[in-house]
Amino acid sequence: RLLLRADNADRRLTRRGVEAGCVSDERAELLFEKERSMDISRSSLRAFALPNAEWAQRGFGVKPNGEIRSAEQMLHVPKASLDEVEAAMREAPHGWRKVGPPEGEPLPSLGREAVEIEIKYANYLERQEREVSRLQDNAATAIPPTIDYSTLPCLSKEEVEKLTAARPATLHEAGLIAGITPKALFYVFKEVAQRSRTRESQAQQEQRHAPAASSDTTDWAWEGAEAHHFAELP
Repeated sequence: RLLLRADNADRRLTRRGVEAGCVSDERAELLFEKERSMDISRSSLRAFALPNAEWAQRGFGVKPNGEIRSAEQMLHVPKASLDEVEAAMREAPHGWRKVGPPEGEPLPSLGREAVEIEIKYANYLERQEREVSRLQDNAATAIPPTIDYSTLPCLSKEEVEKLTAARPATLHEAGLIAGITPKALFYVFKEVAQRSRTRESQAQQEQRHAPAASSDTTDWAWEGAEAHHFAELP
């Protein structure tokens, strides 16, 4: 859900439209302008910093000590908003430590929502990107036909019903089912991987506990073969 957002739909899809020849140059230029504005916003948020004591005086939920935090870092603080952070950037020019304060507003208006979301939820976004990449790498993984989707508590009732009805053979096939989210696919993948690890562990235990060939039996067999060999000698 964090990766597939309305505010980043243009950045996810416009370039594909350009490659397909169905997006105008004007529309593409709007995207490039938005991306430039977002880069400026990120750079400005990194360039502005205040001691925690000053952030706390402005109502941010941090301990009032001498630790220095950038405006970008403040967006990770619970309940901190981009509007509040920008107000501090506007009212405290001494916080611009790497560059001078801008002549106009501290941040461009274009792409603000996307910048705020991507900074505030950076850790979650990175985790989701890793999960999506992992699913893509394991798309051919077979799903056991006996899997009971209703035992997976993280799946919604609708997802359970659709997967049970379709019985996809692989993760790729499961991903083609309408209404099955990447998150649901990841839960299915985890279940399949866990089953595989369990089977491997059981096989290793059975191998360790299997009775070894008796040394006495081995010696007897060798001695019998040796006696038979010598009996045939002239």
